[in-house]
Amino acid sequence: MITSTAIKNNKHEAPKLRLQTACPIYTRVTSDKKIKRIYKMVDFIEDDPWSTHGLKHINSTVKIAKTLYEMFNPEEFSLDTILTSCYLHDTGAVFGKPNHATHSKIYVEKYLDEFNLNNEMKQTIVSTVAHHSSASENAPLIEKYMALADKLDITKSRILKAGKKIEGMRQVSNILSLDFNKTDTLFIVNIRVSLRFNLTEWQSYYFTAKVNKAIEVFAHAYGLEPQIIYSNKQKQLH
Repeated sequence: MITSTAIKNNKHEAPKLRLQTACPIYTRVTSDKKIKRIYKMVDFIEDDPWSTHGLKHINSTVKIAKTLYEMFNPEEFSLDTILTSCYLHDTGAVFGKPNHATHSKIYVEKYLDEFNLNNEMKQTIVSTVAHHSSASENAPLIEKYMALADKLDITKSRILKAGKKIEGMRQVSNILSLDFNKTDTLFIVNIRVSLRFNLTEWQSYYFTAKVNKAIEVFAHAYGLEPQIIYSNKQKQLH
């Protein structure tokens, strides 16, 4: 049996697919002007950043996590918990890219005091934010969702002007969309690219290894093997 779903390079708005009831914390956070102001500032902290850590990235990450959640239906955590984690995970980038996961953790831990959350949900969100950059095979399942959603924001909307000048990174501008399939044995990530995409250059880029590792760790969490397929409108690339 094959299950398939797609992530498109579309408008960068927080998903509003009947989430108000299912995800009350996420809905409240996405309406908070304070958080939106933080993300508007993020891309101006660094000189010539290669890629955005602002709302474009945040909302792409949320969409990917939601898609994966609906495909796998995990029982270990709620949709509200993972989407809230995704939305808050780069708040610390307002203090600069270095150590931003730690800064995000510190900020989010204080910020969530404004909410009437049970301690388990609060600590899960805080931990997921703190470890969003990567997840090991032994990490909690929610952190594997977070790390994968973060790493898979690699379509052309992510890259900024300076990044288009960097070898390897510039290939992101040629990645058009993603979709996911799963079979009884495989977790498949289909990456649609333009005819200008240079697979050799992309595979030599240091960040690609992080993307591949996040896919592998996620797949193994479900006893599946990862498969990554790059293709353009003419052919599948090897």
